[in-house]
Amino acid sequence: MKDLIVIGAGAAGMIASASAAREGADVLLLEKNDRVGRKIGITGKGRCNVTNACDEKTYIENVITNPRFMYSAIRKLTPTDVMDLIAQEGVRLKTERGGRVFPESDKAFDIIDALYSYVKKSGVKLLTGKMVKRITRVGRSFEVELTSGESHRTKAVILATGGLSYPTTGSTGDGHRMAKEMGLHVTGLRPALIPLVSPDSFCRDLMGLSLKNVEVRLVDESSDREKLIYADFSEMLFTHFGVSGPVVLSCSSYLASYLRNEKADLSHRKIVLHIDLKSALSTETLDQRIQRDFAKYSARDFQNSLTDLLPRRMIPVIVKLSGIDREKKAGQVSREERQRLVRILKDLPVRITGTRPLQEAIITNGGIDVNEIHPGTMMIRKIPGLFVAGELIDVDCLTGGFNLQTAFATGKAAGIGAASYIQKERNRRMLNVAIDGPGGAGKSSVARQAAEREGLQYVDSGALYRAIGYVLVRKGIDVEDQNTVEEGISAMRLSLFYREDGQHVTVNDEDVTAFLRTPEAGAGASKVAVHGKVRDLVNSVIRETAKIYDVIMDGRDIGTVVLPDANLKLYITATSEERARRRLLEFEAARKPHGDLETVKKEIEERDYRDSHREIAPLKQAEDAVLIDTTTMSLEEVVEEVCGLIQEARK
Repeated sequence: MKDLIVIGAGAAGMIASASAAREGADVLLLEKNDRVGRKIGITGKGRCNVTNACDEKTYIENVITNPRFMYSAIRKLTPTDVMDLIAQEGVRLKTERGGRVFPESDKAFDIIDALYSYVKKSGVKLLTGKMVKRITRVGRSFEVELTSGESHRTKAVILATGGLSYPTTGSTGDGHRMAKEMGLHVTGLRPALIPLVSPDSFCRDLMGLSLKNVEVRLVDESSDREKLIYADFSEMLFTHFGVSGPVVLSCSSYLASYLRNEKADLSHRKIVLHIDLKSALSTETLDQRIQRDFAKYSARDFQNSLTDLLPRRMIPVIVKLSGIDREKKAGQVSREERQRLVRILKDLPVRITGTRPLQEAIITNGGIDVNEIHPGTMMIRKIPGLFVAGELIDVDCLTGGFNLQTAFATGKAAGIGAASYIQKERNRRMLNVAIDGPGGAGKSSVARQAAEREGLQYVDSGALYRAIGYVLVRKGIDVEDQNTVEEGISAMRLSLFYREDGQHVTVNDEDVTAFLRTPEAGAGASKVAVHGKVRDLVNSVIRETAKIYDVIMDGRDIGTVVLPDANLKLYITATSEERARRRLLEFEAARKPHGDLETVKKEIEERDYRDSHREIAPLKQAEDAVLIDTTTMSLEEVVEEVCGLIQEARK
């Protein structure tokens, strides 16, 4: 069994796996692509804006969704820490406008190589081309099942599979699906940092035109009381479908959060992007500037008088939107017309009716609800041992290296958190409850009900005998011959594990649980159980199971032979007459033929004698076992007493 399996070898997964391994965990990193870091390779237009050279406060200011959740994680791995880690792996970095950090080579693959080197040096075992189908909670451990059919057992899991953006890199929502299957709340997923769609034809006319130093305001004008969603100053780009560029991408993220908070969508809102094409000039100053241009080019047509003021491709659009006759001489433009032109230049409205598809988004808005996650360790609160990191979490940021920094920081927190959890699990002694006693005392009924109430796994040892018998009979082995049975089990790998649907038995990695109630299994079990080597194998499996699960089991020698070190040992008994009476009630309920009370009592006393005089493990009460005489107790009263003893044992 592995200590930890990390699913997804992107930015978060690589840092998480390396961090856990450096804390002493035995780590397996699974990646469904044929190589690691596919999405990193396309970030920053192939240059990789790896982080932002800022302090913690500035980082938090650039987190759009759930910034408070990131306080603890960003302290565990700051932007400076990320830059130092990359530099230590031999990659020289440079800082550009706005604190954006890139490799000097402008090659994203240098960052990927650095992270891969860091992972390998940490002792992580990496398997590529491995897609996870399902994660199943198995007691206090997990079973990670792959689409190839193979499965891995592990003490802890870190999910770091990314969001839904750029699915060609592997971000296809696998992690969100698995999270939902495990009962986690995943908030609505929307595109963030994505171009916006507009029906305005002038956007298409201006396709490819890039504007610098423009100020934008994104406004919800659905009602008389307008709501400002976001405002900023940067660069933008007109496209065939609408608008894009750094400032528009930032608008899109705030728009996604706004719509989520409003529980609305774009089809029911009037969203407008207002562009100030001359943000460096006040309205009065711009008016004066235009008056000077009109005086300078007074003899020119209006459309030819704007060459000093606007990019050539924008002039026809502005002329049309202004409503001024394009052939009117500049010197003849009225004051009212000029002021209309000023208003257009200071407030060019672009209607927003949608975004590009989520698959084209740089980041996903939404994800696993942060209320499900411990912010210091990234562990799921209700599923100990399950951790999450990266874009799967409902946290997203503005552009500038902040989203990758989030992936790195949550990855580090998850890795350290998982390593700490694993160490505690290594030191944790499992709670084992052994119930002995004579036949007919109600041990199994008590054990099963106590297991359900107290969250223990009930060990049905008979299933192990049936599994052995079934497999040997299927192979044509004579189960009555001791030599052939011992030979048949010599290389047999037998194990128990638990899922939500109960106990499962595997033989040589095959789950045979579905066959344990067949006639072959029943007939084989009764015959193999008499062989000492078979009992030894079964007992060894039970002891190993008791090391990784909190278990309760019943039998005639559980506390003395099978689990002699159990935390709690119970000896449940009753008078032979009371046990006979209970047996008669069972026979009657099952409509089975039976003798009278005296006959059944005699059979029970004879069985007690045989059990007490067996050569191997005769029935007896362990010295440290608690005696519970159930002669005058109801089943409910016995279960209540046993549950109370279990609760005391836990303290």
